[in-house]
Amino acid sequence: MRQYFMDGFYQQGEKNPDHAFEPSGSLLRALLIAGASTMTGYAARNAEKLALYDVNQGYGRVYLSRSLPLKGVSDSIWRLWVRDHKRVPQLSFYSDGQSPFIDRFSATGTGPIIVAMSYNDYPGVPGGKTELVNDLDLKVIHHSSGTMYWGNEREGGDRRNNDDKIVLSNPSTDGF
Repeated sequence: MRQYFMDGFYQQGEKNPDHAFEPSGSLLRALLIAGASTMTGYAARNAEKLALYDVNQGYGRVYLSRSLPLKGVSDSIWRLWVRDHKRVPQLSFYSDGQSPFIDRFSATGTGPIIVAMSYNDYPGVPGGKTELVNDLDLKVIHHSSGTMYWGNEREGGDRRNNDDKIVLSNPSTDGF
């Protein structure tokens, strides 16, 4: 995965040294999560029906051709857009509830939109109430309706994970 970016395959899916950069570990983890395919059936360890984000499958099965599109290999509807904040010298976080990163995007109507966020967090206090030191939450807001979609389908934010994923299966084309 790292070599994909180091050789400049991002954004067109073919090698271009002018587009090369060194990705962060958080970006690579977010890509694995974004491209993961939901599994079906039942868990072998407890016979529970598999569900996205549960303890039996997490984000699903790794599916590299969805994580890293390659020209002539991946389905042509898969497009990739990344933002790697490791290049930002110092990130400033604001008071609780404010958003330091805002991006706008629109759907084309040809398939789902998958948004993933991952970050490295400092170790928490052993035996502490919360596991996260920095609790960042991913949310997508539909432009015209105001509908909010929360990472890992946890309304109000996921307080336990430093990886979040949102899947918009049939997004409208009027913007997010």
